[in-house]
Amino acid sequence: MRTCWWSIVWCGALAACTDRGGRDSAVARGPVDEAALFAALDPSLAELSAVFAAFESGDLDVARGALAEHLRTRASPWTPASTDVTVDDAVVAEAERVARGEVELVGVAHGFPAGDVDWTFNATRDRDDVPFNRQWGNHLNRTRFWRPLADAYRWTGEERYASAWVEQLRDFLTDNPFDPTADTKRRPAWKTLITASRMKDTWPDLLHTFRASPSVTDDDLIVLLRSFLEHGRHLRANHDDGLDNHLAVEMRGLHTVGCLFPEFVESADWRRHAIETAARSVPGMFYPDGASKELSPGYHHLSVAELWTVAETARAFGHGDEVSGAFVDALAPAVEAMIHLMTPERTLPSLNDSGTPSVIGALGDKLGRFPFDDEARWVVTEGAEGGAPETTSCYFDWAGWAVMRSGWERDATYAVFDVGPLGTDHVHQDKLNLVVWAYGRELLFDNGGGSYEESDWREYGADTHSHNAVLVDGLGQRRVRKTKADRESTSPIDADWQVTPDEISATAAYVGGWGDDPREELRPESAELATHRRTVRYFPPDVFLVIDDLASADGRSHHYELRWNLRTENVAPHDAYDAVATADQDQPNLLIVPVGDHPPAVTLVKGRTGASWREFAGWDLGKRGEPARETITVCHELRGDGHQRFATLLVALPAGDRPGARVTAVDGGVRVDRPGGAMHIRVTGTDVTIER
Repeated sequence: MRTCWWSIVWCGALAACTDRGGRDSAVARGPVDEAALFAALDPSLAELSAVFAAFESGDLDVARGALAEHLRTRASPWTPASTDVTVDDAVVAEAERVARGEVELVGVAHGFPAGDVDWTFNATRDRDDVPFNRQWGNHLNRTRFWRPLADAYRWTGEERYASAWVEQLRDFLTDNPFDPTADTKRRPAWKTLITASRMKDTWPDLLHTFRASPSVTDDDLIVLLRSFLEHGRHLRANHDDGLDNHLAVEMRGLHTVGCLFPEFVESADWRRHAIETAARSVPGMFYPDGASKELSPGYHHLSVAELWTVAETARAFGHGDEVSGAFVDALAPAVEAMIHLMTPERTLPSLNDSGTPSVIGALGDKLGRFPFDDEARWVVTEGAEGGAPETTSCYFDWAGWAVMRSGWERDATYAVFDVGPLGTDHVHQDKLNLVVWAYGRELLFDNGGGSYEESDWREYGADTHSHNAVLVDGLGQRRVRKTKADRESTSPIDADWQVTPDEISATAAYVGGWGDDPREELRPESAELATHRRTVRYFPPDVFLVIDDLASADGRSHHYELRWNLRTENVAPHDAYDAVATADQDQPNLLIVPVGDHPPAVTLVKGRTGASWREFAGWDLGKRGEPARETITVCHELRGDGHQRFATLLVALPAGDRPGARVTAVDGGVRVDRPGGAMHIRVTGTDVTIER
């Protein structure tokens, strides 16, 4: 029976080879069998001569063996990214767990019985002790948890790590036959973003790590090569069309397969399509000020990195001529934006579902490539080379980010005032949010949204309640987000941005609805209860005056609550009004002073929960997959039916014996004494006066 089966394969493959010219490479034709694999190979490649000689003579056993040997020994510019990983006992211990089928994804651990991974399983589904998180299944199918096996194998040479990987790989390929029509909510393996995540680095790294292992048979390599072909065809035919990080990841994945496998006739088309699609996407993905339209700095970083890697991979594989200089040049504003948004910690701020990626890491491979190289080099070398940007503060007029800073040093004072739209994706109801670093330490923070789970924590993290903003009658902002036009800027935003030698300021307003449930499908009609106008005035290096004006929009009396979220568990009272200061010894701190004729009382909330997320306060949701931890939220509350004003002084206090500002309550206001001179700030009704 075997001889007859091979004859059928050979005839089918030969017929397919003769029809190569009529193929539509943009169509994913379904699972790739061995006949289709051989039909996809390029017979003009000299390094495949032994493969095709055996194939054309009808000896498929020899052809398969020759193709597998080619994959084991061929030269390639590809260098596994994890070769830079420092392997220690912890990595080896993780590899042992993975070999046993034990994984931890988005903070939830699970052990598969007998190590048999169920690729449709989600360890957060139908449980009472953890919230459902679709990302658990997505991350399982990304298969990045296999990386410790490769790291341990390179370090120890122990064959059991290769054996464990290939056993799980066989299981994955058997359980997940290519099916572009699958329900990706239940079977996420062929969701294009997940497909691309495997292709862009994980599977290429694993192939190059394990390809020479005696645990990996010829059959394994042939089946794996078939899967790479399926991945490439799937991404070519079915990739995301949105101008966001998904498209960037998917084009990197497609381009990587196109570079990695010149053996496929379709590879040149994959590379061309990926590069052309990536190049076309840049103007629609980023605003003219360089900010990603998602308005999530973490995903801005990801999109730039993926698009940049497309160009760098092309160059590494000898296809640099396929990438136009215009494509690289078009990325310049987005790369430069990271420098001007950079925090004193050399990270990006965690706005709108964002982590805090390193700007140093983002710029390291881009030196010498852009006109602002002096600035990039200064960041990467920590000031040893190049020069700091000449302008400290800047306004991203399309994104609506007003960045204020005392300087570029790591111990600078820094703030971002967000006056922009929702962002095309990863939206938070957080207009007029303010984050502050005091002498290099983040204190007034944005929690980043937490994990992508279905829970009160996620609702809290994405809503106005967890931001440094105002609630009206306990309700958050409800900006409309149904269409893309609702979520992005169509023209520059006027925030009355002003910069003088003594002061930097910006003003913006929220005019819109306030409502209860933030989820689109459940959101009731929101009501325009009140308008909120905020002005942030920064007096370098250490004083911010935040003026919040609330006006009833419906003629009724409303309850207003102003929240300041502090990344600390320690506060202490201060003698200026009912002021408080963070109280972390030997660290920079922040003093919060309500100012006015009748300043509101201060309420401190630490780690409060309740019947729903609407009652939460005093939490830092941390990085995705980490549990929330208690912090302090400072609340000011007012009630009224006309114009109400909160005026709040935020004063940065340096650590140790370094001279800083001293604040005292005097004559209907506050006096700020600091090395650069004194300020007397009064707020009377709607009037604000500052005497120097």
